[in-house]
Amino acid sequence: MKKLTTLFLSIFSILALTTGQAQPPADSWHQWRGPENNGTSSTATPPLEWSEKSNVRWKTEIKGSGTASPIVWGNKVFITTAINTGEVDPSLPKPEDQPERVFGIKHPNTSYEMVVLCFDRNSGNQLWREVAKTVVPHEGHHKDASFASGSSFCDGERIYCWFGSAGLYAYSLDGKKLWERDLGPAKMGASLGEGSSPVVHGGKLILVRDHSGQSTIECFDTKSGKTLWKKNRDEGNTWATPAIAEHEGIIQVITPGTNAIRSYNLANGDLIWKATGLTNNCAPCPIVDGTREGGPAVYCMTGYKGHSLLAIPITGTGDVTDQVQWKADRGTPYVPSAALYNGQLYFTQSNQGILTSLEAKDGKEVIARTRVPELGDIYASPVAADGRVYLVGRKGTTVTIAAGKEFKVLATSQLDDNFHASPALAGKQLFLRGTRFLYCLEDGAAASTPKNKTTFATTQLEVPTDPKTVLSARLKGLVDAEKITGGEAIELYLTAFPGERENVMRWLASLRKPEPNEPAPAEAADKDRPVTTPKSAPTTRERLQEIAQREIPEDYPGGDSHQSFVDQWFASAPPEKAGEVAQLWKEQQRLFPNMKSRGESFIRILDHVRSNSVPKKATPAQTPRSTQPKKSNPNIKRKEPSRIDREPGIITPGKTGTVAGSVSSLDGKPIGGVMVSAFDDRNRQTISIFSQADGSFQIDDLHDAEYRIRARIPGQRDHWVEDVKIGGQGIKITMEPANGKELEEQRPASDAFAQLKFDSPRDRLNFKMMCSYCHQIGTPGFRSPEEPVDWETMITRMDGFGGLYPHTKDTIVQRIIDTYKGEAVEAWPPYEPPPAPTGMVTQAKITAWELGNHYEGSFHDLEVGDDGLAYVVHIGKQYTATLNPKTGERIFYRLPKGSHGPHSIEPDNDGDMWLTLCVSGEMAKFDLETKEYTILSSAEAPADRGSWPHTLRVDPKDSEGYIWYTDAGRNSVFRLHPKTLVRKEYHLLEADQVKAGGKGESKGITPYGLDYSPVDGMIWYSKLNGNRIGRIDPKAPDGDITEWNPPFRGPRRLHVAPDGMVWVPGFGSGVFGKFDPDTEEWTTYPLPNYINQIPYALNVAPDGMVWICGTGNDTLYRFNPETEYLIEFPLPYRVSYTREIEFDKEGNVWTSTSGPARHMENVCGSLIKLEIPANAKESGGIKLTPLQLSLEEQGILTESQRQNQKQKRNLQLGSLFAKIEARKLPKAYNGRNHQQYVNQVMARLPEEQRARVSKLFNERRQSGAKMENAGQTFIRILDYVAEGGKATEIPAEPGPGTDPPRRSMEEKTGIHRLGNARRSPFDAFIYANRIPDHSDEGETAVQFAGRILGRLANQEGRVLLKLPNGMNHSAYNGFKTFLGSERFAAAFQLYFRNGNWSAGELDAILRSKMTEANDGLAENAGLKITASDLPDLTAFLGTLSDVGDEAFRNLILSARVVDVTKPTETKPKATKTNYVSGTIRYDGVPPKRNRIFMDEASRKLHDSPPLDESLLISADGGLANVFVYVKNAPEGDYPVPSEAAIIDQQRSVFEPRVQGFRVGQTVQMKNGDPFIHNVRSLSRANRIFNIVQPAGTPDREKIFEKAEGPITIKCDFHRWMTAHLWVMDHPFFAVTDAHGKFTIPDLPPGEYTLASWHELLGTQEVTIQVNDSTTSVPTLSFQAKEQIQF
Repeated sequence: MKKLTTLFLSIFSILALTTGQAQPPADSWHQWRGPENNGTSSTATPPLEWSEKSNVRWKTEIKGSGTASPIVWGNKVFITTAINTGEVDPSLPKPEDQPERVFGIKHPNTSYEMVVLCFDRNSGNQLWREVAKTVVPHEGHHKDASFASGSSFCDGERIYCWFGSAGLYAYSLDGKKLWERDLGPAKMGASLGEGSSPVVHGGKLILVRDHSGQSTIECFDTKSGKTLWKKNRDEGNTWATPAIAEHEGIIQVITPGTNAIRSYNLANGDLIWKATGLTNNCAPCPIVDGTREGGPAVYCMTGYKGHSLLAIPITGTGDVTDQVQWKADRGTPYVPSAALYNGQLYFTQSNQGILTSLEAKDGKEVIARTRVPELGDIYASPVAADGRVYLVGRKGTTVTIAAGKEFKVLATSQLDDNFHASPALAGKQLFLRGTRFLYCLEDGAAASTPKNKTTFATTQLEVPTDPKTVLSARLKGLVDAEKITGGEAIELYLTAFPGERENVMRWLASLRKPEPNEPAPAEAADKDRPVTTPKSAPTTRERLQEIAQREIPEDYPGGDSHQSFVDQWFASAPPEKAGEVAQLWKEQQRLFPNMKSRGESFIRILDHVRSNSVPKKATPAQTPRSTQPKKSNPNIKRKEPSRIDREPGIITPGKTGTVAGSVSSLDGKPIGGVMVSAFDDRNRQTISIFSQADGSFQIDDLHDAEYRIRARIPGQRDHWVEDVKIGGQGIKITMEPANGKELEEQRPASDAFAQLKFDSPRDRLNFKMMCSYCHQIGTPGFRSPEEPVDWETMITRMDGFGGLYPHTKDTIVQRIIDTYKGEAVEAWPPYEPPPAPTGMVTQAKITAWELGNHYEGSFHDLEVGDDGLAYVVHIGKQYTATLNPKTGERIFYRLPKGSHGPHSIEPDNDGDMWLTLCVSGEMAKFDLETKEYTILSSAEAPADRGSWPHTLRVDPKDSEGYIWYTDAGRNSVFRLHPKTLVRKEYHLLEADQVKAGGKGESKGITPYGLDYSPVDGMIWYSKLNGNRIGRIDPKAPDGDITEWNPPFRGPRRLHVAPDGMVWVPGFGSGVFGKFDPDTEEWTTYPLPNYINQIPYALNVAPDGMVWICGTGNDTLYRFNPETEYLIEFPLPYRVSYTREIEFDKEGNVWTSTSGPARHMENVCGSLIKLEIPANAKESGGIKLTPLQLSLEEQGILTESQRQNQKQKRNLQLGSLFAKIEARKLPKAYNGRNHQQYVNQVMARLPEEQRARVSKLFNERRQSGAKMENAGQTFIRILDYVAEGGKATEIPAEPGPGTDPPRRSMEEKTGIHRLGNARRSPFDAFIYANRIPDHSDEGETAVQFAGRILGRLANQEGRVLLKLPNGMNHSAYNGFKTFLGSERFAAAFQLYFRNGNWSAGELDAILRSKMTEANDGLAENAGLKITASDLPDLTAFLGTLSDVGDEAFRNLILSARVVDVTKPTETKPKATKTNYVSGTIRYDGVPPKRNRIFMDEASRKLHDSPPLDESLLISADGGLANVFVYVKNAPEGDYPVPSEAAIIDQQRSVFEPRVQGFRVGQTVQMKNGDPFIHNVRSLSRANRIFNIVQPAGTPDREKIFEKAEGPITIKCDFHRWMTAHLWVMDHPFFAVTDAHGKFTIPDLPPGEYTLASWHELLGTQEVTIQVNDSTTSVPTLSFQAKEQIQF
């Protein structure tokens, strides 16, 4: 009877779970794990087996990538995918510039479309396609995952789609978006990606988000998407989807986790029970068993870092760990979930094809761990139906086994795709989602072709059987899925089928995009039109063989006139013909590398092209969109209409209402000063007010919408009220105290920064100045880097001006880690909230509007126009945006291509807007009527190449309406006439030209803020790092420029008040000051907690009030100069980095938020308006008292500190000068020719070296030490510098009261400079990241140089360049290639004298030169370029071709990179050398070499089956590939070889398998195969890397910085590929040859330990005595090991 009752209750439970939502049709699969959420279907009868030729009802291509399973409801199939648009966000680092992460994961810098697709179940036709969102994901994912990993859920009314951090979306079944929710970013451990799926029950949707941040479980209303409840979870990374269960009328949500398995009450989120016992990284979905003997239970399992499966009853409460009914501890899955079918659990071990089946009732083993034949690795979860279990492998194999007690394979099926998603079973069909295709499989399916653009005819009758056609289709799929490039696909095809051309041409035609004016193909009428197969064209080989039969043309002179003949033809040939010659010549060299006469072969090709080819005519569609300006104004670079994107406003003006209520504490007392905010998520607008002293609040002027109400005050938890409509008057809000993590999250950045300790206020100020430029310090987002190298990179980037004190830079990374990493935050003193706002603040109203996409928060300046619109510029996304505050409409006006970095925006006196474009060095006028941009250079050429236009202002009283702007790159202020566009440049003062003695300044750099005086029209500016303010008199011809030092550090965005007083924020000192131009006196006021504040900007309102950005603590400050009263207004979002303040016509205050969006609370840039009633009384603030900052607080050395530094410097100089005085006078100097000798030597020195000579001599004179002969001392100094004395030996000058002056990049790295007397403009604004600037203890000069080279090579220079005007990244890359080649200057100086050249002409010239170099022509032997370099080189030379200054062009053409790291003379300690030789043998019977099972493309490159190379033994027993080295090598500075070590990839094998090379030696990686490879290092001491090398791409180079061995390298595309590297700090090593022999040359006499290493046999050591003659080492033998297996 008890058993009967249990069964009845279990059946009832199952029935109860289906109530409250539409029942899925019997033949549907409506959620990830099927109708019963256990991986099975009781009604499905899917096919037993299939192939590409049988039982495929239809097959359709899916663009992008996704691992979400198909969802089937009725006649519809739903799928999600993420498609890379390729649109790059230039503000984000490129993947190759990012630090190495586990699994080689990179964060994307391109946007993705998150797409929902719906297909007709019967035909496969696409019914609808919706883009849920286009976004740049904030993190990457594992290479086998995607941004569309979570499977959807269908309840018959809606399909719910979850794209993780990209949002949750609900669609009707016909594709209408019903609602969406942005839940913010999740930070997955190691950026592996998100994967949990939503579940729905009874009108509620559940999402679990377990990640490295705050993990949560959240419940939503399925109709509206509103949050019903949300609970925090104490969990790390999990990917498991929850399960729904019912017991005694309560619906449970069961969630696995590493810390605990938990059951929540679906109604309110309360915890019902929990249990522990799983291992890490839970991914499998729990399975609820309601029919189980012994009562309902849930099966939870994990298979990462151990194996665990628990059977837990769902009937308990509290901690039920001790109630677990049975356990299993082996064979459990990691990624896949289990299937529960007919009382048995089926699951695979980890991600392997090893199957286990257990009895569900007691856990007894039915099928022991059994390897499933042919299955391989597995990600997909098993499914079961009709007495069968289906197991889908990653490589396209599905094994169907019989369900039951015995393991029996029924069928094995294979498809041409890879599968990571789990199958779906519905009716007679099985749906499989691959990485490229979606398959519908059905027994005896009739032939049908889906009518989608992206589908293939794949039914039984239409699947092509021709292998060429099949390969063509597969390659097209790989290209569309972005797995390979088009070029790689062609190479693969021609490798498989040499000589085949027809299918290649058809494939290329299918890829070709239509021309802009070409009609699109008809969607319906043309689909059934018969396809006409073109006649087969000759192959390239056949065409070249035909050309080879041509006679040499009669006009070809031959001999020495060959080159002039070629040059003459290329000079007049159309670019199309020149390109055709180049392409045919490339194919000639590839197909016929052993041609007898290269020169004549080239002439035959040239003659063929000029005689037969017809150039393609240009069409109107090829005309550039950009309108080139007429010659009416030469200052205009271009005019171009903006590309416009709109977000329509949804607010109806005039229709408003209110929301009111009260706020109280837990004990019922009213709370005043609480910010109460009404969030309108649909319009992305927030209105905030403050509760009054009695706790009451009322928010007016709300338009008709649904709101979320948030109450916020420091020290209390945020309180949310959902689904509030206007008219609500009785909202009761009860605040609860915050503690622990909740309280810590309220800590502003200024307080978090205070936790970072410094030795002195001067050090703190210095760090703020260098490292707070664009974001707050100490916020949760700031703490996110994972490794010390991330912090090191961040600090180096923030230290853009090289101004961090050396002692700070040496220790700051560790101090940041000790302060902000992990548990360090828990050790901080508890956050003490400030008092609640009172007085004027509580009368304020704050409105905030989000603009742009989430995670794109780099807004800079704003302006409020007379048209009532707010304007803002986005420095990273290259647009001007407008906001209509009345309607909520947002419009985005994109800048023309090539113009970058909008920074400042200001209206001119005619009503148009002007922008500074700092990154591209341009000014832009934005016509508000035509919406057209006029672009002009910000400085006259060639000065514009170093220009960085910053802040602009226009004096409305100026009759000419001049545009004034600072230029941070040129130490200048410009005046621009808005009509004539004529500029006037005012060069600002240098370090020794300033009043007040230059206190606290650093070389007078960075002109920054700017304003005009409304009193006298004077122009005032600030120098942020120069620590000055200055004045320009526009009436004076030269500006009569005067500058002053403020008594604080970091003057930034200054403004002039109506009374003429100049107000200046002290960004570094945390103060603000007033400067009186008449008396030249300063008054300084401190902000609260000023030592940790960073006021970025201030502005003076028309009523004289000074408003200051509380950039470091999310506030705005109002200061009354008359009463000296300061009031602090909090902003509605935490982490609001504000950069500017403006005022509208009504006197309201506006600002915008900026900085890294991922740091911000709302992860989005916003515009904010602050309104204060006119009758509001000035109260609720503090009275400020002026203060005088100490010298240290101003960043100035005290006298004692100055003396200490001077003494230290004198000691250093004394050592240096003693070294110099000991030098012999140069032989060419005889005393009588003193001046002549000086003039000759100085003339050939670069400018920086000449300056170094003068500086050293002055230091010597000022040192006080007596000089016996001043002339000879000068000669010794001159000789010392000329012969390579480096700047690193000269102690830094402390400077006038501040830190040491900045060293140049050449001085800092000693490696990157151009060998020109005049510094090249292409070197402007160079910042290098992570370049070592000092040697480590015990490190030789050569080792130090190698480490520098390693940094540069590993980061590909890691140089960020302020590109000159008109020069893009391709041109810059071409410039680097140009510098690396020897033969350019003379030839191209000649070419450029003859005028400008088109891209086609330049390409042809370059190809001609390459041909000559390949032909061995001596004069071009040094030309080191390949065809892959040509696009970049052409772009560079095209940029240079536009420069009219011939002298300047020749200067660039003669540039060469000079290596100044060469050490001074080094004398090896060892003088006598020797050769050490020997043989290493294998002792035993050589084992048989096993075959390597390669893929088909790799196998075809071998004449015989490839064999394993890990143990190579010659016939006489010699052991190859043994690395032999001296362990105790003698000390010495051994030159690093100039030639590169080669790692080649040939025939899918690394060559050589074992090799050694030196620290600092270039290692060149090549790919000689016709398909993609990668080189992934498994290093420990050196930084790991993973370099992908598609076929045909240039060689890549790396330099290792530290000795290490062995380093194993692998190719992830071809798993059998392995090699081993040894990085040595000496040259005494060798690798045994095929007979086991080795030789080590030049080893000095002595006793050494000789070590030999083999990858399988281990290491042996032997002591040897090296004499003056050749030493033979006794034969060494490695013993056979039984465990060696292949």
